[in-house]
Amino acid sequence: MELATPEVNASAPAPGGVDVAGWLGEGWRMFWSAPAVFALSAAIVAATILIFSYVPLGPLFVSGPLIIGYYFIVMDHADGKPFVPARLFGGFRFFLGALAANILIGVFTAIGFVFLILPGLVVTSWYMFTFIFVADRGAGFWEAMEASRKMARTDMVGFFLFYMSLIAINILGALCLVVGLFVSVPVSALSLFAAYRRCVGRTVSPAPASAGMADA
Repeated sequence: MELATPEVNASAPAPGGVDVAGWLGEGWRMFWSAPAVFALSAAIVAATILIFSYVPLGPLFVSGPLIIGYYFIVMDHADGKPFVPARLFGGFRFFLGALAANILIGVFTAIGFVFLILPGLVVTSWYMFTFIFVADRGAGFWEAMEASRKMARTDMVGFFLFYMSLIAINILGALCLVVGLFVSVPVSALSLFAAYRRCVGRTVSPAPASAGMADA
């Protein structure tokens, strides 16, 4: 993926402020514009991580690149491009950076949890945009982490409440058994993408043609 810009600047507040309900609504609508695409992609990511869970530290190595790949699919859809399943694995071009980000976010979160649960969740919320910055800008792992942190800290309370709403959605999805997670996980990812796009001043709404699959 081409680098969109040599420098990521996310220190400006989100235009219009944090809009939890609005971002969740956009994620919900985006999911239902192509539910098969997003549910199938999430299933492939989950299955791949599950397979690698039988390898020591396997999920740590593959989850970051797969999340980046999932956002390639999301960006393609939002930009009116066809669904290309192979794009799910395109994040492995950023393997080392994704692994480093995964490790550092885990370490920072663990340090936060040392000071009770709330600080750990706050720290995690700072870095929730990291892999989207990598997918969208081709940013290095530290640059993406810093951009995410700066974005979230423009309104720490608002972004933290947004992050907690994503957790709540997935808890509800888990309560609806496996089927619920096939909706809640993509909706959460799409809502995060909607928040990112709004914060950087770009459009979120997908084009209808993006729901189709590319020719083999």
